[in-house]
Amino acid sequence: MVAKSLENAMPNYCQLNAIDAYQFIRSSVWQLQDNGLGIILPEGLAEGAGEKRLGVKIEAKVNLKKGERLNLNSLLNYNLKVAVGDKVLTNKEFQNLLAQKSPIVEVDGQWLALQPADVKAAQDILDQANNNINLTVEDALRLSGGNGETIAKLPVVSFESSGALSELINSVNDYQKIKILPTPKTFKGDLREYQKAGFSWLYFLENGI
Repeated sequence: MVAKSLENAMPNYCQLNAIDAYQFIRSSVWQLQDNGLGIILPEGLAEGAGEKRLGVKIEAKVNLKKGERLNLNSLLNYNLKVAVGDKVLTNKEFQNLLAQKSPIVEVDGQWLALQPADVKAAQDILDQANNNINLTVEDALRLSGGNGETIAKLPVVSFESSGALSELINSVNDYQKIKILPTPKTFKGDLREYQKAGFSWLYFLENGI
């Protein structure tokens, strides 16, 4: 399609359908860029860090029994939701996307290319096929860090916690609020200030709040 448009005396545009546009983005853009041509793509469609994908929003908490303390091995009570950026997709909205039968879709003003593996993973989440995944507080600390973590084969775009779990995550993120413990009497030697802070932090993680 692009090559055909160049047959015009003064080519200045080329009309593509969604499939042609997807093939152009995936197979032609990098070749043109390697040959010195500048390519401007809609935000979300360029490969790399800025590429938009279907993702997962996690809502989590911990249901503690009376007298039970929160620790790294405490199991999470969580929900997984399919999302594009900040936009959470309902099952109906997701099915409407698929009904377009287009590899390129727009969600709330955000463009993304649907990958078959991502579509399958998102459908599994909506069908609650991932209920057998056990997540712990330790997983929560990792997933809430925003470091490109994945779950159920999709990137985590948001992690929301509540209750004691939220307090723990906030305390870890602001470790200066953690109470500095005295050096154990059985320890022989002197701990430096950063070592005391490290010991107190590890004790906090192991014994909860």
